[in-house]
Amino acid sequence: MSEFTLQKPNFVDTESVNKNVLKILAKWIRNYRTRRQLRSLPTYMLKDIGISVAQASKECDKSFWQ
Repeated sequence: MSEFTLQKPNFVDTESVNKNVLKILAKWIRNYRTRRQLRSLPTYMLKDIGISVAQASKECDKSFWQ
């Protein structure tokens, strides 16, 4: 007769997974919105905040998840 040992099943902590997913989604939404706003700024405003048109364009060309 063989011996069996009971092990506690490994359950995923869905609460922490949900929080992490929501954090990622919030970041993606923020990236999308801020890049859209950056794209709409005129050159003189970009200059005021110390960003060149090329830098702004490079940032705006990124995907929302980057």
